[in-house]
Amino acid sequence: MKEANYRLLQYLAAAAVGAVIVAPQIVQVMQKRPTLSGTNHIPALSAASTLEKGDIVCQPGQVIPLKTGAISAGVEITGGRTARLEMSVRRKNRVEQTQRAATQSGEIKFPFKITRSEAVSSVCLRALDEKVAVVGTGLPYPNLPMSDKLEATFNGKEDNNLIALKFWEKKNKSVIQQINSMTKRASLFRPSLIGGWFYWLLMIAVICAWVMAIKVLVAQREEDDK
Repeated sequence: MKEANYRLLQYLAAAAVGAVIVAPQIVQVMQKRPTLSGTNHIPALSAASTLEKGDIVCQPGQVIPLKTGAISAGVEITGGRTARLEMSVRRKNRVEQTQRAATQSGEIKFPFKITRSEAVSSVCLRALDEKVAVVGTGLPYPNLPMSDKLEATFNGKEDNNLIALKFWEKKNKSVIQQINSMTKRASLFRPSLIGGWFYWLLMIAVICAWVMAIKVLVAQREEDDK
């Protein structure tokens, strides 16, 4: 009886230690965070365009995902200043939406309500204060389509640069909520026979293997105790 109680205490202690280790990970995967709905695949390598007050830089050829609730761009501002910028979404040279925001440096995010995902748009940034550098990369850049439609314009003229943009979903999501979309994305670059279901089976197989390994270890421990 004492031996059985001792073994029970061992199991409870192991379960408590496991809970302490696993609990923070569970909190992390269930915590809701800002979620990307996509990017324009342009790397943020350096300051692509430096804007003075009133200057405007536009990145054409953008297909913004339908579920987008915000668009962000990287900016660099010297002297610890707070600078204001205006972002607009344009289709066929017509401004459809305009938002303003302010930042000291880093990433600046503008809320938008995207109602058409397939329409090709231009995303423009206009400086409302002096000396604001917009982040992107210069041309030529490998592995990107080299066309006039992609090249950014500065005050209406070709700029020989590309502006890096990120598109954010309307609602924050946890990792758990994103698993389905993650499995679908993972299957995009695999053979046609492998779909999102394959990764679900793989996760189930890993969990089953983990449970079986624990059972084997417990059985070996019990055998050693005898």
